[in-house]
Amino acid sequence: MKNRIVHSWPILVMALLVSLFPHLAEAQEGCRTQFRNQAETAAYAERHKNFLQNRDEAKSSISETKFIPVHWHFADGIAWSPPYSEARAALARANNAFSETNIRFYECGTSVIGANWYSFESESEEGAMINTHNIAGVLNVYVVNEIEDGGCGYANFPGTDPPNSNNGNNFVVMDIDCMDEDGDTTLEHEFGHIFDLAHTHETAWGQELVTRTGPTANCTSTGDRFCDTPADPNISGDVSSSCVYTGGGADANGDSYVPSTSNIMSYSRKECRTDFTPSQIAKMNYSVSPNGDPDRNSLTCASCSTIDLDALLPLNFPIVGFIVSSYLLDGEIFSNVNITESNSTGDNLVLVSTERVVLTPGFSFSSVNNPSMNFYAVVDECGGGGAALTDQGTDTDDNSFLANHHAFNTEFNKVYPNPTSGLAFMEVSVFKETVITIRVIDALGRQVMAEVRGLSKGENTVQLNTETLNQGLYLINISDVHGLNQTLKLQKID
Repeated sequence: MKNRIVHSWPILVMALLVSLFPHLAEAQEGCRTQFRNQAETAAYAERHKNFLQNRDEAKSSISETKFIPVHWHFADGIAWSPPYSEARAALARANNAFSETNIRFYECGTSVIGANWYSFESESEEGAMINTHNIAGVLNVYVVNEIEDGGCGYANFPGTDPPNSNNGNNFVVMDIDCMDEDGDTTLEHEFGHIFDLAHTHETAWGQELVTRTGPTANCTSTGDRFCDTPADPNISGDVSSSCVYTGGGADANGDSYVPSTSNIMSYSRKECRTDFTPSQIAKMNYSVSPNGDPDRNSLTCASCSTIDLDALLPLNFPIVGFIVSSYLLDGEIFSNVNITESNSTGDNLVLVSTERVVLTPGFSFSSVNNPSMNFYAVVDECGGGGAALTDQGTDTDDNSFLANHHAFNTEFNKVYPNPTSGLAFMEVSVFKETVITIRVIDALGRQVMAEVRGLSKGENTVQLNTETLNQGLYLINISDVHGLNQTLKLQKID
């Protein structure tokens, strides 16, 4: 519980307001991320223009996974304590939310900062905290007991210069109460800002109209400047417990608003926010691509520490199937113990190390809920994208594994013929059966085709019929539940 002295009259006023307007009690607690001045607004518009140009020229996508190192800064005295499993659970939820992007987060260190940041006043205290503790080259996440001037959290857009600090814009500040439950999505929301997404209800460039076509459509120049996010009048407090928009209202043309209540960058109820649109995904991928912003594409863990798996037992973090995209450890996994996992009902348990995995003689793995569950250990050197499948099952050999192939041996190398006027083919080899989702995205970021395909163990040839597509450049995004998320380019000709 937060210890803070407050006057009684604001509480009485708020109680009266809630009694008169019940929807206020359900309002999304505010995100404090905003454009601070006209220069930041103009800079964002310029970055967005560059993104659109690069996307049109097929330069905005990345085929590899970009691993983002996260360093946690915990204010002394907050409710969490080592090993900070709540923070790791929050990072796992963020990776799940970003599963359709090429961005994955992993822990690159923790530190405890002074109790003077326990109750944090962003306007007056940000400079001292960031200038003292911010670490270059990583994404810094500060967890405080409360943000006194309001809000659940805030972040910085790339290329900005926070007015109160001179030590980078690579940081997020979070209120602990907004990230300690499964339904909390504020951290994912702030990460969206970090990778250059605006709010869906942004009005810095004017009020967005509902229509997406015709002479009055303004979705490319107003709102969040995406046309695949519906016009949003700011839905805070106007979303029911069943995630239905209840606000009504119409735009300047008289068209009724039909905003998305599931978009992570909206002010919908936190538990309703689950997805990004294809254009938002492309924008974030672009942010970390070689053509993106240096503030984001240069993030990398400077050094790898050692983590003893024994110290982490019992395994108490969220596990859902393959978790290579949901949980990353910075350091070395070393174990000579027997692991019994009792929390997961998935098919596989995956632990990821950034250096090496050592399974000493006598090592074994078993699951209480699923006796057939497999164990996988994966090496990824400091989040550099060089993941390698190491071992599975109940191996008892003394091995240090550093295999030189994709973590799950699942990678589409090319699409051919390219260009194509009809059928296109992709080849892939997988080590076990899986199901993939294929999404075809046009130059405007719109999903124009989606198919689900099953792959069998071994070599597979996937056929894609493009006859119904118009002439032009397309992105083919392939994803599966095992962590695969790959994008290929395809030119369609008549």
